[in-house]
Order: sequence, then structure tokens, then C-alpha cells
Amino acid sequence: MSASNPIDFKTLAVILPFIKDALLLRGPHGIGKSAIPAERARATGKRLLDVRLSLFTEGDLIGVPDHNRIKETGVTTFAPPDWLHTACTEPCILFLDEINRATPGVQNSAFQLVLDREVKGMRLHPDTLVMAAINDAPEYSVNEMDPALLDRFVTYDLVPTVKDWIDWAESEGIDELAVDFIRNHPEHLRPTKAVESGSITPTQRSWARMLKTLSDAGMSPNNFAGCELSGMPPGFYAICMGYIGVTTAIAFINFIKEYDNVITAEDVVNSWKKFEPKVVKMTAERVLGLIEKIGNLCKNNELTLPQMQNLGAFANIVSGEQVMALWNAISSGKQSNTTKFHKLIQHRLLEIATRASSVKK
Repeated sequence: MSASNPIDFKTLAVILPFIKDALLLRGPHGIGKSAIPAERARATGKRLLDVRLSLFTEGDLIGVPDHNRIKETGVTTFAPPDWLHTACTEPCILFLDEINRATPGVQNSAFQLVLDREVKGMRLHPDTLVMAAINDAPEYSVNEMDPALLDRFVTYDLVPTVKDWIDWAESEGIDELAVDFIRNHPEHLRPTKAVESGSITPTQRSWARMLKTLSDAGMSPNNFAGCELSGMPPGFYAICMGYIGVTTAIAFINFIKEYDNVITAEDVVNSWKKFEPKVVKMTAERVLGLIEKIGNLCKNNELTLPQMQNLGAFANIVSGEQVMALWNAISSGKQSNTTKFHKLIQHRLLEIATRASSVKK
């Protein structure tokens, strides 16, 4: 997809509360477009009405003839569908999904709903927000949207980043080992180039569904760090393969086998001496991943002086580039005694700068 109005999830979250007009989100399948109206509904306390237009006929959208009313008045009258009645009588988030896979007749009715905020005399509640989403890429079988309909939306092409997914996964408590896998191998989050039609490939959605299935089955990947495939529960690989495809499943299994232990930010600040030997053996990518976790910890917690001293010890064994990453990660920390920790890091940075200067001489 060539994004003409590209936006990532983080930026969209900032501007979403200010948009009162109908909003159209375009992007490939499986990136989380449908999660945005759901999150907006939670944030506003409004009811979410998820309307899948690709499954509709015109009657499903405008309603069916009300025969009793017609007999009384002699005028053709339509009884609205329940979702439209709700959207007209109370504030809602009305989500029109797959609008470009709808029939032309349904699209025309949707045009009136978006343009005039009414269908067959039924007007949307003044505080009902209209949102829509479409899968927009050459491989999808869709109907072209009328330019006049498209013009009635505030339109953005969602271009999610790997960090978008990692931030979401961490906020949802997704398995830490899986998050580290994506952090180290972002090419396995979803295909970065065209794939053969019908191939099973990973998406943000399939990763989330797979990890929920594994968790519900008591097979969270974090529990099997360092295990050979023979040490994993029967069916573990098969479950992964069905959700994310053979290639990514094999890469994920190999990552689990080579992953001795998941090290958390809490491990570093609370038990540094215990975990120092393992940190020393970590790859640069995994150290940077650990630094991200430390940054999140500092944003949400006030650290004690012993914890900051442990972080200072951690800073003493990592590279200069990683110290800079650590500095950036903890700079927005909320702890009141951050200055003491900053002095520890500043001292480490001064050592690095002095060493670099002497090498040049």
C-alpha cells in the first residue's frame, strides 16, 4: 500500500480526541484497525456498534418495510435495524467496517449516513461518532470507494511501527520473551515484502491471538526459555505454526531454545549481582531491549537509592552507545531523586568521553 496520509498509532492516539467528523482508517489486514474504535469507546464511555458492511444488503442498513405502519398511513415506512436505532437514540461509536467490500447499494446508503448523518429519516445522535476502516492494498478484492464518499471522511493511512506493537504488548502484559523476539527480529512481526497468495504469515493480530492461545493452554513461551523443542509441551510448535506460519514459527522456536532466561528491569535494579553474569553474555540487541524495560520502569516508579546504585553498576558494564540509550530511557523518569542517578550516569559518560579523547591523541 502506498500511504498518502501516513500516520502511526502513537500519533493517531494523540489527535483522536479532537476529531469529531467521520474518520476513515486505511491499512493492511491484521494491524489493529478495529481495536481503535473499541479503545475510543472505552475512553469515552460510549457504546461500540461494530457494523460489518461487507455482509450487508441494502435492507440490513436502511431497515425493512414496517407493514403495520404502512397499513395505518398508506405510506411506505421502514423499521430501522436495531444498531441504527441505537446510534440515533444514544451517543455511540458507530464503526463501519470493510466499507469498500460492500455492494454499491450499501455504499450509497453509507454515503448518506456519513454525509447527512441520517438514513430514511433516522438521524444519528449528535454525539455519535462515525468511524470506518478498510483493507487497502492491491491483493484485496474490494470495490472502489466513490470519491464523493471518501471526501466526507477524515482519512489516514495507518502505517504501524514495530514499536507500536511492542508498546501495546507491554501495556497488555504480553509474554515478555515473545516481545523480545519481535524486538530482536522485527521482520517476523509481519511480512516486509510480497508473499505467495494463500501463505500463512504473521501479523500483529495473529501474534496476539497465538500468544493468548498459548497462555490459556498454560504454554506461555517465557516458561520454556532455554528448552529444546523436546522439552516443550506437545503441540507448542503446531500451535505457533498455525498462527504465524512455518518460517516464523521455526525462528521463534530457535529463539526460545537459545534464550537462557528473560531478565526484567526489576532483576537489574533489585538483584544486580545475581544477574550480572547473564547480562554480560547478552547480545547488544538484548541489552538494548533490557534498557527499554528499564526506561518503562523509571517512568512509572520512584526508585530507591540502592536501586539506582544497581543501575549505575549496570551502566558500568555496557557500551557507551548503550549508556546513551539508558540515559535517554530514564530521562523522563518520575522519581524525585533522579538527579542522584543522573550523576551516576553522567560520571560513566564522562569516563567514556575521556577514554575516547585519549585514544584519538
